[in-house]
Amino acid sequence: MRPAGFTGKENMKQMVTSLLLASQMVALPSGPMIDPAALRADLQVLRQALMTVHPGLYRYQSPAQIEAEFTGLERKFSKGATQAEVFLALSKFTANIRCGHTFPSFWNQPDETQANLFMTKDKLPIAFRWIGGKMIVTRNDSKTPDLRPGTMITKINDVPSEVVLKTLLQYVKADGRNDAKRIAELQLQGPKAWEAFDIYYSLAYRPSDKFKLQITQLDGSKQSVSVDAIDQEARRKIRAEQTPKVNNNEELWQFSWARPDTAVLKMPTWALYNSKWNWQEYLRLKFVELQAKGASTLILDVRGNAGGNECGDEIMRYLVSDRQSVPANQTFVKYQQIPKDLAAHLNTWDPSYYDWSRVSKPLQPVKMLNTSAYQIRSETLSATIFPATPRFSGKVFVLVDAENSSATFQFAQQVRNFKVGTLVGQPTGGNRRGINGGAIFFTTLPNSRIEIDIPIIAYVPTSNQPDEGLVPDVVIRDTRADIATGRDSVMDWVLKQTESAGGTRSAFGR
Repeated sequence: MRPAGFTGKENMKQMVTSLLLASQMVALPSGPMIDPAALRADLQVLRQALMTVHPGLYRYQSPAQIEAEFTGLERKFSKGATQAEVFLALSKFTANIRCGHTFPSFWNQPDETQANLFMTKDKLPIAFRWIGGKMIVTRNDSKTPDLRPGTMITKINDVPSEVVLKTLLQYVKADGRNDAKRIAELQLQGPKAWEAFDIYYSLAYRPSDKFKLQITQLDGSKQSVSVDAIDQEARRKIRAEQTPKVNNNEELWQFSWARPDTAVLKMPTWALYNSKWNWQEYLRLKFVELQAKGASTLILDVRGNAGGNECGDEIMRYLVSDRQSVPANQTFVKYQQIPKDLAAHLNTWDPSYYDWSRVSKPLQPVKMLNTSAYQIRSETLSATIFPATPRFSGKVFVLVDAENSSATFQFAQQVRNFKVGTLVGQPTGGNRRGINGGAIFFTTLPNSRIEIDIPIIAYVPTSNQPDEGLVPDVVIRDTRADIATGRDSVMDWVLKQTESAGGTRSAFGR
């Protein structure tokens, strides 16, 4: 497969030179070495956890391929390794499982691991997106005025940005071969507490406290600029200043009227596990408002939303006219009871996840997953959506992008399956072959002190599906000019289509 950003016309010598340059720049950090015997013990815990818990371990890789990956880790750690080296190696290992919920989580690492690996002053003082394999500035947090929105960064410390992208992609989680999701994960956008680019770039390239950037402006002019690096605390301060302060127990979504007949519900997150905000009642009141004001169009914006709670099921209740069965997914777990020796290394939010014996039944090996599994009885996970009132019967547009995985990916699937709206934007994350998630074990390796998220439930379609996310009914891709001017081309397109919206749902795009 061609490296990201290279075209078929590019000179092969230039490509090889760039890749060699990148390999010279990748220098893992020094630090205390972890003893080989201690790392072997960690790998035994990881092997037992994955083999016992992960129901989709062989969804995209064969048992022989996974075994080869373990052998590679054993060889890599045979002379010991630093914690940073272990973190990167495990990130690459889990990325090769091709599961969007399996990775050394930035959020769930022990405090001392976060402090050791993530807090250094070596972060780029910008926000950016990858567009067509090119790094495009979306916000300038440096003291250099030349990094205005729309500026393209072509090199970072003499390494082509396309090579940086290719190097870091090997560490990023996603389901199957959905590289659109991996690329989206490597954008610096905020307001996330941790950014994948910050962490992987820092550990793989070990930059100093200054960056030399080669840039190209919108008018084609090229120049070189130098910017000071920032640390994680500075990154968070910048994000806090630029992001409205919202208590997690307050409203986390934004509802507005684009026109008297057109409402917009923007939902940047569905991660509401620890929130006391009554989002179900919030939704009910908004649909009452839609009815009271005679809205003809509803725009649901889930761009940038990677999932969380099953909020989509509740939204869907106000869009369907009768009871709907969620199709084409069976649910499986790999185990019935967690062994006591493994349980000592696991943590999760629901103690019932340690024992599924009361809600699962033995099955023959599942062909798609290349392993024996246990099917969760249908009554334990609802597969039916019951309509609620007031039902919205106008036009529905759902704005999507590559961040949509897990619950937001499943919602996009339901929008299409139930024919209740039009998907607009960029191809989603997730995977039509099904995902692993629903519940997670946080697995902490005892010696390296690195935590790895391992999903517990596999969602498996009943029919063969392609290894890809969802392509929207209408694909609209942002441009550098859009970023430079702050134009939302996806929202603009939808508003243009609905300038004279009627009172019944459109069949457009279906």
